[in-house]
Amino acid sequence: MDYNLSRAPSSVQSAGIEFIGKILETEQKAGRLADEAREKSENMRSGIDASAEGLRREYRMRAEERVKKMREQNRVIAEEQIAALDETFKRDYERMETAFEKNQDEWTEQLFRIIIKRD
Repeated sequence: MDYNLSRAPSSVQSAGIEFIGKILETEQKAGRLADEAREKSENMRSGIDASAEGLRREYRMRAEERVKKMREQNRVIAEEQIAALDETFKRDYERMETAFEKNQDEWTEQLFRIIIKRD
């Protein structure tokens, strides 16, 4: 089949040219729409990336704040436990001192006898 428009009547030629013009115009519109869609997609992607980065920073800050609070709480607890152990040690030491003062002569005598019996 021969599609040569130069042999067709002028009205057909005119309609064919007009039709081709509409096809080209439609193709250009489609290209512009595709470009706009790509641009919007890139803008949305950039916006999403920025939002995600903002959320990451916020969660990181929250996590760091929680860690800071937990460290402080653990420090306070550790200091309280150390103070309690110090108090227990002090009481036990005082009891040992009192017992030693009270029983020093007796314990010395017992140790002396144990040592002498060995020889």
